[in-house]
Amino acid sequence: MTKARPDPDKQHVVLMVYNSYRDPLCAGFFMSYIRRLCEGHRVFHLITFEQPGYAMDASAQSALQTELSALNIRWYPLRYKTGRIMLVRKSLNFLEAFFLMARLRRRYRCNLVISLANIAGVIGFTAGRLLRMKNCILSYEPHSEFLADFGLLSRQSVRYKILHALEMRAGKRSEFIITGTAYMAERLLPLAKGQVSRAPSAIDGGVFYFDPTARGQLRGSLGIGEETTVVIYAGKTGGLYLPAGDLARLMTELKPQLAQGFLLIVSPDDPGMLRDSFAHAGADMQRLHITRAHTPEEMRGWYSASDLGLSAVPPLPAQRYRSPVKVGEYLMCGLPYLTFPGVSEDDQVALAYETGVVMTGDMAADGVRARDLLSVPRATLRQRCRAAGEAYRGMAQPIALLSAILDACRK
Repeated sequence: MTKARPDPDKQHVVLMVYNSYRDPLCAGFFMSYIRRLCEGHRVFHLITFEQPGYAMDASAQSALQTELSALNIRWYPLRYKTGRIMLVRKSLNFLEAFFLMARLRRRYRCNLVISLANIAGVIGFTAGRLLRMKNCILSYEPHSEFLADFGLLSRQSVRYKILHALEMRAGKRSEFIITGTAYMAERLLPLAKGQVSRAPSAIDGGVFYFDPTARGQLRGSLGIGEETTVVIYAGKTGGLYLPAGDLARLMTELKPQLAQGFLLIVSPDDPGMLRDSFAHAGADMQRLHITRAHTPEEMRGWYSASDLGLSAVPPLPAQRYRSPVKVGEYLMCGLPYLTFPGVSEDDQVALAYETGVVMTGDMAADGVRARDLLSVPRATLRQRCRAAGEAYRGMAQPIALLSAILDACRK
């Protein structure tokens, strides 16, 4: 029997994500872009690498396949390889992705792969070169330099040198690079052969917004009134963020400057470990709540219940190339934020829009400036933050860039 040929009017595109589908970076961040690009003439082939922490049962996986199929998205979940030797497992991941991409290229004539961040970008670029496919890296950031900043990799190690060389090669030779900061764009522009664009990590303003009903319900469940200032930290600790102990000390030192301060931690990390860290830092455990959020809607509720957000990316050299997603979520939910200097362009936006405090390390002074910022009428401050969020982290710019890239590669 003759195999059916793909519809010549359809554009088939490979999506490469080196995360599990349920990881917020994929399901929340990346897919908020892709869902806006699902026009009738496009079919996306989504490749993810599934880890045990985000495992689904067969029923949930089947339901997700059906949901995505309705959007012309075909999902190919690969197993994230584990093992003691990093280079071996990365190589195995690459080979599995390469052979899958080769089948998609042959069957559907895919000529473009869109990759999320640098690890997926290196896989997409390398496989794409072998298969004569164009490569677009979304959220290009020097991951190897981040790991070195945090002492997770030595710049003298073989692993660092290989990863850094591959990242830079992909950055210089990919046809399309979309990076989150002007700093990274300026660094790549003199070197890159392809198109380099700046678009900070964008947030779906239809999902993240101030929800007064959730604010009342959640603050009521915590037993706190409107006179209490709630400081929230959302996200992981350690790794590429402040360790739990440092985060606990920072928040505990900040709290005395804020009226009847209450600390809220929404993190996937072990709650017991976080409680121990805050107790050791001298936190008032009666005015601390640690929880998890499983959906963007839950996260929106916790942001709405809060008054001030914290970005826990320390001011290390390569962090200027980073575009933290949480700051965008804070702003979209009308929440001012605390940030360290030299992290993305978040410090510049905080000052330009008067929506945040750039921390100096003097927590007494930083706390006073946070208190002064929070003295602005709440409705006014929320409107100001939302406007900054739309201008700085709105979806319009990256969607326009990706749409133009897709259209260019369809020709």
